[in-house]
This record gives sequence, structure tokens and C-alpha cells, in this order.
Amino acid sequence: MWAVAAAALAIGGATAREFLTSDHWNQKETGIAVSILAVGYGVIGRALATILSSAGLSPDDVSDASVGAGLLGFLGFFVAAILAYIKVLPRGKMESLG
Repeated sequence: MWAVAAAALAIGGATAREFLTSDHWNQKETGIAVSILAVGYGVIGRALATILSSAGLSPDDVSDASVGAGLLGFLGFFVAAILAYIKVLPRGKMESLG
């Protein structure tokens, strides 16, 4: 899971690098970069929630609750990352063509 999260964060960071130099982002650019980065944070949340929900249990005692906790961790971190990026990134502006 950590490799998937690292790959998503690296791809999202590379996608966002060029966009950060401009004073505003277009909706498409924002959606692409934020969704890739949020998936990386979501995978980290899934890994942490799965580890915490099954810590201290024997392999025979682990149930579907750890899977459910992992999915809730993914959702929580994913939504939190999206909301944080919405607040941090500059808003889009109208540009004249030509």
C-alpha cells in the first residue's frame, strides 16, 4: 500500500508542479492534480486504519471490521485532502483567448 501511495503522490506532485507556477488554475488542471494527490492520501489513510484496527489481534481474530475500517480510512483521508486542497489552491480566473 505504501508503494501505491508513494506512486500516486509522486505522479500528483509532478502534475501539480507546473500548475503551481501560475497565479490560478483551470478547473480541469485542478481536478486532475487534486484527485491524484487525494488518492495517495486516501491509500495512506487506508493503510493506517487497517493497521490500527487489526493491531494486537491474532490472525485468526481479524475480521471484516478491519476491511471496513480501511475503507473508512480511505474515504476520510481522501475527502480531507480534497477539502484542504480546495482551500489552499488559488481560484480559477477567466482568460481571454487570442
